[in-house]
Amino acid sequence: MDLADEYRCVDHDECGEEERGGCSQLCNNLHGSYSCGCYDGFRIDPLNPTMCVDDDECAANNGGCQQGCKNTEGSFECTCRKGFKLSLADKKSCEDVDECAAGGDNGGCSHECRNEEGGHRCTCPPGYRLTAGGKVCKPVAKAVAPVANDGRCRSPEKPVKGHYRCNQRKKAGFYPPGTKYD
Repeated sequence: MDLADEYRCVDHDECGEEERGGCSQLCNNLHGSYSCGCYDGFRIDPLNPTMCVDDDECAANNGGCQQGCKNTEGSFECTCRKGFKLSLADKKSCEDVDECAAGGDNGGCSHECRNEEGGHRCTCPPGYRLTAGGKVCKPVAKAVAPVANDGRCRSPEKPVKGHYRCNQRKKAGFYPPGTKYD
């Protein structure tokens, strides 16, 4: 036996054992030592350098997400507020949803739908108004103008709702039948 071989030091691979040096995820063998490492989305626990803990990507710069960020185990997901959807291009920015075009139901509006940033609103054509639910248009109630004793319509100071409609013929200073006036 050669004396030089007897005193030669050989590195022991602490990571080659089943225990992986006690590391919870990755073990890096070093000359005469080893270090623990973590998969993406995790970091070394500062209180126990052999353990990996979830890295909250949302804590720094909202994870790069435009609106919301949801931390998950080892990763994160960007989220969008109601009325927006996640962009398929970068999965971080949010795009407005056109509720009037989506679903084929005109945004639930009975007449006109106007897309707005993050939502929509229903509108009605002239002579209609929105009901309490904000989706259905109903005709404005038409009142009949007051009739004088002589059977002729007189112009009131203000209409009660919408327009007045006169059912009498026009005579000096009065409205003809069917005329709408405010």
